[in-house]
Amino acid sequence: MKNQGHRIYLTLPHSSRTDYFNLVQPYCEAIILVKPMKFYSSAAQKNTLLGSVRNYFYSAYKSGWHILPVVKIYLFLKRHKIDIVHSNTCFSIDGALAAKLARKPHILHIREITGNGVGSTLKLYFQGTAFFKNLMSLLCTKIICNSHYTFNASKIDFPESKMIVLYNPIKEQTHSTSERVSATKVFGCVANLTARWKNHELAIRLLKNLQDQNPDKQLQLVFFGSLPVQTDDYLLSLKNLIKQLGVEDHVKFKGSIPQDSIYSQIDFLIHPAPFEPFGRVIIEAMVNRVPVIGINAGGAGELITDGITGLLISPEISQSEIEKVSYVINNKEVRNQMVSSALAFSRNFKPEIILTQLEQIYLSLNSSNLAH
Repeated sequence: MKNQGHRIYLTLPHSSRTDYFNLVQPYCEAIILVKPMKFYSSAAQKNTLLGSVRNYFYSAYKSGWHILPVVKIYLFLKRHKIDIVHSNTCFSIDGALAAKLARKPHILHIREITGNGVGSTLKLYFQGTAFFKNLMSLLCTKIICNSHYTFNASKIDFPESKMIVLYNPIKEQTHSTSERVSATKVFGCVANLTARWKNHELAIRLLKNLQDQNPDKQLQLVFFGSLPVQTDDYLLSLKNLIKQLGVEDHVKFKGSIPQDSIYSQIDFLIHPAPFEPFGRVIIEAMVNRVPVIGINAGGAGELITDGITGLLISPEISQSEIEKVSYVINNKEVRNQMVSSALAFSRNFKPEIILTQLEQIYLSLNSSNLAH
């Protein structure tokens, strides 16, 4: 956006992390740090009325009683003559309130399914209330959803006339991404073990089914992503399942490693999450020429064309689906064709394409002094 003549100003929450700050600083005219009002209850409080009230006042106290961050952002908007306010998350409403006070257009960017329903990837009490959704509908000029799945899940709460779909941009790779040469076929699952809704169990069951279908093949499943403490009940339940299925020697937990090094270690990506709003790792795998197996739901069901750009399976994993995946495992020519089609599809997510679409959204708001 900066290369197109626009000036970017950024507000960030206080954090001990400096990597992100250093990453975005070259692209911004100025950055301010604020303590946003979080508006969510901890799991221990179980969203009880008393717990929510206590959490509200504690969060308000920690953020400067909510007034200070809004005022700070408001003054920042006036000082730098900001034309458009774009909130990149629904965690905080401070940007929306400041934009309203400054009489500037506000964009809410929804990247997660919030609330308290079955498909919610973030169980946030306040964001699940009618008050929050009505308030944001009033404060927002435009609402961007990161997929059609997110759009459809959110349109029951927000005015559809304000909503639009804009996918996440994914950078193209510049390093070699030729197929691994190994007797063992490695299936990677890139999904934090701290996020239970990622449905890691499906990946384990798929591995077992594929082993039974292909007894002559050496297959391995590797989990990448943040690990909870070793005594975590969810992690223990997954390890118990691995033991019950007799695949202890074929499943590994590697934890968090640099994203760029993951795809050179795997032959297939398994994406088992049924409620994934977008599925960034799916497009990353396509860019890196790694075949993708995803559940036919959520973002995966939207991004993968079964048999063309990847493979889709149901939560039950039918016998025909096991045979379908096995066929691709054993047929290099089919894999290569699928990888080529997926790579062509992934080019729709190039940053320059997505940012051009974002620029058009900005221009459509008809704000004044857009040259700033």
